[in-house]
Amino acid sequence: MAKFSITFHTKYHILCLIFSLLAITSCTKYQNYNELLDRADSLIKLNPDTVIQLLEPIEEKVDEMETSKKMHYLLLLTTARNKCYTFFHSDSLQQTLVDFYDHYGTPNEKMMSHYLLGRARSDMGETPEAMKCYQEAVECADTTSVDCDWWNLSRVYLQLAHEYYESYMPLEMKETLRLARTSALHAGDTITSIFAIARLSEVYELTEMSDSLAIVTEEAVRLFKDNGREDLASQTLSLLIEYYVEKGNLEKASQIVKYYEGCSGYFDDNHEIESGREIYYYSKGVYYLGIGQADSAEWMFRRLLQQAQDMNDTHAAHLGLRKKYLLTGPKDSLVKYALLSESSNDSLYQENYKEYVHLLQKRFNYTRHMENEQRLLVLSDKKDKLVLLIIFTFIVISILAAAFYQIKRKEKEALLKEYRDDIKRLRQLKSEMAGLVNSKDVTIVKLSHESVMQRANIDEMNGYILDLTEKLKEARRLTTEAILAKNEEIKKIEKKYKKYDQFFINKTKDEIIKTIRKSKIVQKLEFYVSHPFQLPSKSDWDMLDQLFHDTHPNFPATLQDSFDLSVNEYRVCQLVFAGISPKGISVLMGFDKSNVTNIRKRLLTKLTGKNGKAGEFDQYLFNIPIV
Repeated sequence: MAKFSITFHTKYHILCLIFSLLAITSCTKYQNYNELLDRADSLIKLNPDTVIQLLEPIEEKVDEMETSKKMHYLLLLTTARNKCYTFFHSDSLQQTLVDFYDHYGTPNEKMMSHYLLGRARSDMGETPEAMKCYQEAVECADTTSVDCDWWNLSRVYLQLAHEYYESYMPLEMKETLRLARTSALHAGDTITSIFAIARLSEVYELTEMSDSLAIVTEEAVRLFKDNGREDLASQTLSLLIEYYVEKGNLEKASQIVKYYEGCSGYFDDNHEIESGREIYYYSKGVYYLGIGQADSAEWMFRRLLQQAQDMNDTHAAHLGLRKKYLLTGPKDSLVKYALLSESSNDSLYQENYKEYVHLLQKRFNYTRHMENEQRLLVLSDKKDKLVLLIIFTFIVISILAAAFYQIKRKEKEALLKEYRDDIKRLRQLKSEMAGLVNSKDVTIVKLSHESVMQRANIDEMNGYILDLTEKLKEARRLTTEAILAKNEEIKKIEKKYKKYDQFFINKTKDEIIKTIRKSKIVQKLEFYVSHPFQLPSKSDWDMLDQLFHDTHPNFPATLQDSFDLSVNEYRVCQLVFAGISPKGISVLMGFDKSNVTNIRKRLLTKLTGKNGKAGEFDQYLFNIPIV
């Protein structure tokens, strides 16, 4: 065993030395910093410690980088340190990242910078500010984009859920865990989605609903098993040992004990549990008391007492021993451990009281923080309205003054133009008058000559008229035949499309809406809404597309052919028309409910060019014509 330890530590130091040498020479190996940052990007999720070893040696040279690379470097390094459980004593660096990426970053970079700022403020004990940062991080994520970082978004939701747990806010925690599970499913991270379900047990712990706690724990265990994670399944199921003992289901409790000790990975070859998890001895001691093995139960409680890590372990050991002697005697031992249990309970009560006071302080700080935020918003809103009123008044006066000036200027220009036109017309009339006087005699002679010529041509014109009459009769005959032919063609076309016309005559918009909403796929989607443990599959979406194509073909033709809608935007249009509520859409699409409202407002602007309410967008969809 000693030889193995020496070998392991030697190899560990050699690996550390190699990583250090690689980090020191990294700027030589990479001709620029881009390759180094790309390498760190590829390792950040699964190997954050390696990222720290790569980036920390060049921290002094960070000022040599251009601003965008410098901020990318700091974001990666801070993210890696956070994943390695670094305790942040200051939030200045995180605030710098937020200020930069709020102006120049992608939605994913904005989300991460706000999340890291929340982590720093959480470590500094500023719970309200930390919650606000996590909420802002969630709002930064663009869940309609194909490159949305769902993996990190699920972690932000889980961290926010932890803050809600610490602040005793079970309803908020439950909704946040739902969003965390949805985000993890979008990221393809099945294990994290199951963790979100398992953590619902904390919600039912806060609300003292032990049966619901057992149900959700069993569901998480089943899902862990389905995914081949027996270790996580056994660790989660161990929380129910005392529950089943209290319910009298000792067989189930026995199965959990064996499953936990065999599959959790917390026990060594000597069947010793790893340090920090000794509280399990209390659960097993309670199990031994339940099956009538008092000596084994006492041995477990005394072992916990010897290896106690904190006052909670000590109190649990004293409480277990008191339960044992209450069943078996003797009385002096019962009195001894009753007194010790009471003493440790007092100490534990003092610690819990301090934590409770701290919890109340955090909730008070959070409430006061939200009240201050609301008051500042009201004051800011009033100030903004006053400024807008002044600006609006100034603009109106400016527009009226400019309009009055333009009207007067145009009137003067019109009068001047009219004067010039009158002078020009007068000159033209005088010139025409002179021409008429000069040509009067010539015109009279010319007209007399033409009169004589016209009389000579009358006979010729009469013959021409007769010829035209004959041609007109022929033209009428040909036109009548053409009209009859066209009528025959029209009758054929009307007969050909009689069935198609009858369809559109009988098919009303209300029937189309009724057909879509009573279809099997829409009913299936409504089932997903009421049972949000499963998201629609690709085949479900394909069935919805086929339904609209068959029933309301002008709907996809109008939206997909005329507008450049993304897949998620078109899905929202379909679900609104199908009668799915905004909350249901948020469940099916994995969006926040407020995000669904914003998408509908944004689509109204995109499709109609005007701003309005989300309900106006819904009305626009229902007004799309059938043909």
